[in-house]
Amino acid sequence: MSIIKKTLAAVLSITILLSFPVAVQAQTKSGSIFDSKTYTHQTQFDKCGKYQGVDLSKHNGTVDFAKMKKAGVKYVILRAGYRGYAEEGTLNKDIKFDTYINAAAKQGLDIGIYFYSQAVTNAEAQYEAKYTINLIKSYKKYITLPVAFDYEFAEVSSGRFDKRWKNKTLNKTKCTAIAKSFCDYMSSNGYKAMIYANKSFLSEVIDGKTLAKSYPIWMANYTTNTTYSGSFYIWQFSSTGKIAGVSGSVDSNFLYSTTGLSPSANEFTVSTIPDTAYTGSEVYPVPTVSYRGYVLKKDTDYTLTYKNNKDIGKASITITGINECSGVPAKTVYFYVVPVQAAKPVLVKRGISTLKIKWNSQKDINGYRISYKNGSALKTLATTTATEYELKNLNPARTYQLVIQAYKTVNGVNYYGIASPVAYIATTPDKVKDLKVSGNASNSIKLKWTKQYGADKYLIFKYEKAEDEYVKCAEVYGGNNTATIYNLLPNTKYSFKVQAYKKAETGEEMYGTISDAVSDYTSAPAPVIIATNAGKSKRINVTWKKSQGAAGYQIKVATNKGFTKNKKTIKIKGKKALSGRIVAKKAKKNHYVKVRSYRVRNGKTYYSSWSNVTQVKTK
Repeated sequence: MSIIKKTLAAVLSITILLSFPVAVQAQTKSGSIFDSKTYTHQTQFDKCGKYQGVDLSKHNGTVDFAKMKKAGVKYVILRAGYRGYAEEGTLNKDIKFDTYINAAAKQGLDIGIYFYSQAVTNAEAQYEAKYTINLIKSYKKYITLPVAFDYEFAEVSSGRFDKRWKNKTLNKTKCTAIAKSFCDYMSSNGYKAMIYANKSFLSEVIDGKTLAKSYPIWMANYTTNTTYSGSFYIWQFSSTGKIAGVSGSVDSNFLYSTTGLSPSANEFTVSTIPDTAYTGSEVYPVPTVSYRGYVLKKDTDYTLTYKNNKDIGKASITITGINECSGVPAKTVYFYVVPVQAAKPVLVKRGISTLKIKWNSQKDINGYRISYKNGSALKTLATTTATEYELKNLNPARTYQLVIQAYKTVNGVNYYGIASPVAYIATTPDKVKDLKVSGNASNSIKLKWTKQYGADKYLIFKYEKAEDEYVKCAEVYGGNNTATIYNLLPNTKYSFKVQAYKKAETGEEMYGTISDAVSDYTSAPAPVIIATNAGKSKRINVTWKKSQGAAGYQIKVATNKGFTKNKKTIKIKGKKALSGRIVAKKAKKNHYVKVRSYRVRNGKTYYSSWSNVTQVKTK
């Protein structure tokens, strides 16, 4: 792997590009690495660096980027894709793009992008920008120069863009808006954008001077002394340049900047350095060092210099580039020398909302921090100078992932040591609260209570008169807070209690205080309809079998099986009642009938399930 040797790299400065008025008389002269000519630069660039680079597409064939870099090329602008000039305007990826960008990045070259457009509407330009982003997004870390909208005629009469310009479907205002649409979309998605066009195009087809107020201009003018009067960032001065690494001709460019090319990319990237335990001797953690996405080799691409790396406190590492990385600015990063790893805490005593723990002591420290893991983070519970501590105000039936860290105070700053292994320690369950009956049937009762988060399960106990004690009758997992107890007798009073349970990290079974008792009755069994028949004037006569323990009955009728249409309900009082009559809402229509019993105890009405459903047609 080869990394470009660079000493100049700084953020792309647009300020100078957008300053007005622009003096067009030329003053500074320089040679070119692409030919033997002398080029004259406008006075607006007197204080700028003049960086030479190339733009490439599949037409350049096989390129040796190492040779090109060695010959003096500082950057490349690569075609990511293009739109065909035929009427269908198909979008295409440049077949050399992936090969080129990987090779250029490996050599540490600054990289820009361009898309060859034939857009004829704002929407098409925006779609081209979106298409370009999809092509380049996986390479974003390599891209240090803007993404250009290459707008030019195909110079064929059938060209979709050429034809619309000729027939005046497109004009200067519309074309300017199209160029701006591409750049606006790129900018709103986090990319720097610029516009490529030749000198005449910038004046006659689009408003280059207005666009330059928002985006830098990459101006093509094949001469040694351009007279373009607008602001521009890159001057493409030739299409016939020659350079090592490229067979045939190559497009040649001057890029103007007062602050270099790409400072954000021209620096080492250093991995996070974890805290390093104190040993009494100097410590030498080795971070991973990268440059523009490439992992470098210690003592081949860089050296490390350590400072304050013995005693507990803040230490530093300075990365200095060597060999091909000698031009990369040195970078200093920091890490911490901290107390050694603390011992794992152990349980002394547990309670509903308390945990008493202890751990082994350490020498030459100021105290300990007790924390629990909250996801990947540590949340502090307490600090102490002792090696035993009782944590309070904890949640019941909760397993806490506890860790201990020793700390030492240096110049008023606490440096916390390596966290101990995690101890999984649980509080005991609390008493189950708010137990109540939430549903009654003839053979079951449904219970509900306040959930204890962290409880593994709940045990349900039913009072058995024969044993004169509560006997476990069911259990449910801790995620639930309801239970339905079945196989009960109708019209019978039952009493229940509930207890929370949790299994500790040691395997110890922990039981919370059993709840207060709750009592209630099952309902009567559902009656059975014996017969239904239609009486005169919408009347329906119903006969049923007796429901044991019932105090009365309800009859319900409707014109659909769901009992939602033309429904009506009446109550028949009296435990001896075995028949009733209900007047339906519709004559000469099929009706559905059902019956249920009820009983009132201590002001509460208990209903049985509904009977079977029968059908009858009213008169």
